[in-house]
Amino acid sequence: TVHQTIGVEALFIMKPGSGTHEQRMLRWYNVLRSISTMKGIKYYSDTHGRVRVLFRDAYVIDSPRDRKRLPDQLVSSIPANSSLTILQDDSTFGKAIFHLHYHGAQDAISMSMVNLNTFFLWFLPVIGRQHMILQLVLMPYEGQLLFYGGVEVKTMSLFGLQNATRHSFVNRIEALHTWFQTVEESR
Repeated sequence: TVHQTIGVEALFIMKPGSGTHEQRMLRWYNVLRSISTMKGIKYYSDTHGRVRVLFRDAYVIDSPRDRKRLPDQLVSSIPANSSLTILQDDSTFGKAIFHLHYHGAQDAISMSMVNLNTFFLWFLPVIGRQHMILQLVLMPYEGQLLFYGGVEVKTMSLFGLQNATRHSFVNRIEALHTWFQTVEESR
């Protein structure tokens, strides 16, 4: 099997919203921890040629083994480091478990996601365990909010479909940006 590593990045500039710097940072941090609000977000699928639901469901779980559903784990102050395990029912890959690690600092917040199970497309294993890393970084800059998203994925080489794969992951980052913006504006 031939594998390839694909990386994509996107940067969005947003209005920071209301409140003090500390209030905004806490609100942004908690949006990234509002996993259940990812349910139903949509993205444009290059593979299917239309807008589709990205996650049929999304929630925090107690462990990869037990998978007991937990409520969103919001905080009242930003810890320097924190982790969650989540389950997402992806419309393309099915149920996927991720380890999320959060890092909070005075001037930036980051969330990294690593897949804990293999992704299958039809019956083919296309992304192995821990072969997809998604990183989101939020940073206030000159009165704006910078929203950075990056994905690195080691995937099975599918007969020249790397451009479609690359576009698909860019579209997923755009969907996460829209999700973040929508949830952030509702708070």
